[in-house]
Amino acid sequence: MSLPFKHHGLKGEIVITVKVKVAWGRVAEFLRVMREDALESRKEPGCVCFHVSALEGEREFMFYEVYKNEAAVTKHKETPHYAKWDAFRKSRDKEGVVAIESEEKVIATGVYIDAVPVLGPLVGRPCNGPLDAPGLMKK
Repeated sequence: MSLPFKHHGLKGEIVITVKVKVAWGRVAEFLRVMREDALESRKEPGCVCFHVSALEGEREFMFYEVYKNEAAVTKHKETPHYAKWDAFRKSRDKEGVVAIESEEKVIATGVYIDAVPVLGPLVGRPCNGPLDAPGLMKK
């Protein structure tokens, strides 16, 4: 992985956002796979944050992941739970339709601006909270 913003001399955490549109009939399976991926990712020593959110668009979701460094991202991609996500996103149903209709990824480097007074109470808040958003990811 090539670290973004190296030309700025930034060495912060690696922030990854992924927006996906899930194929018709695959949302329940997607949520099961992502629940495991998110919960297990949060246990990784290099994972600072991993959230899965539903977007306004039908069958659209976003992941927000933060890792301590490039090595943590590499390690994450070697885990069994990431392998399950990767297999799901590449899978096809019996008609040959892929599970993920579209995927957009943005990779960034964290910028530490916590000295800015306006951020005050937001700074230092834990990112990894409950995964069970209402109506979405309950067991």
